[in-house]
Amino acid sequence: MTTRAMSGLSLKFRSLPCHDGGDMKGLIDRKGEQFAYFEGATLYTLDGEPTGRIDGQLIVDLAGNPIWRIVGDAVYALDGSETIGFIGSELSDQYQY
Repeated sequence: MTTRAMSGLSLKFRSLPCHDGGDMKGLIDRKGEQFAYFEGATLYTLDGEPTGRIDGQLIVDLAGNPIWRIVGDAVYALDGSETIGFIGSELSDQYQY
């Protein structure tokens, strides 16, 4: 993990395994730490294991069971009572380490 400080912010970057060269977006928790990532619509753990996918406005597990709700780039519990985090912007290949 690489840490960079920018304008008083401490950002943590992690080298991620790349599966098919598709668009990658981090899943960031409320503290600003990445805990998973999307490649296309598939959700992966930071160890590169598929764990779910985007299905419309939901994130579902591999069996298709709803886990979280997506509103814009924010991710919430299904009932909206808890903020899980947000989906980061696309990671360009030029920023791969």
